[in-house]
Amino acid sequence: MCESVSAGVGGGESASAEYVDISYPLEPMQLIDLPKDYTNLINQPMKLCPTTNNVMRYPAMCLLCGEVICSGSYCCQIDDPENGQTKGACMQHAEKCSGSCGMFLRPLECKVMLISSSGKGCFLGAPYVDEYGEQDNGLKLVFQSSKHCAK
Repeated sequence: MCESVSAGVGGGESASAEYVDISYPLEPMQLIDLPKDYTNLINQPMKLCPTTNNVMRYPAMCLLCGEVICSGSYCCQIDDPENGQTKGACMQHAEKCSGSCGMFLRPLECKVMLISSSGKGCFLGAPYVDEYGEQDNGLKLVFQSSKHCAK
């Protein structure tokens, strides 16, 4: 059942309150489908940085929308006037794509990067394993064995 609800925005219930239509149910975000074979993923054409127009040194693929952006480089950082710090391309994209948290696959390192709006994050192993069920963190053995998406 889907219905539209008007919700007051702004705090007070004055006559000049703005209203936003919200339709229910809201759809939860889902992860994108990744290729089953990791070599198909890393053999995709490399994207160019929108700032420098060079090949991205550390590309990161958003696991929520599939967009490939710069990661771990200074070229796409901006100054954040709210707290006086800089925001990288992944944090900027996470705010636009999901609101606060981001989940990115760094294909050249075979790692998943999680970031939050607080600026903190961590790295996890990618969802790809070899024929023995082991992850290849850091992509050290990528050409010695094939990698397949874990279930």
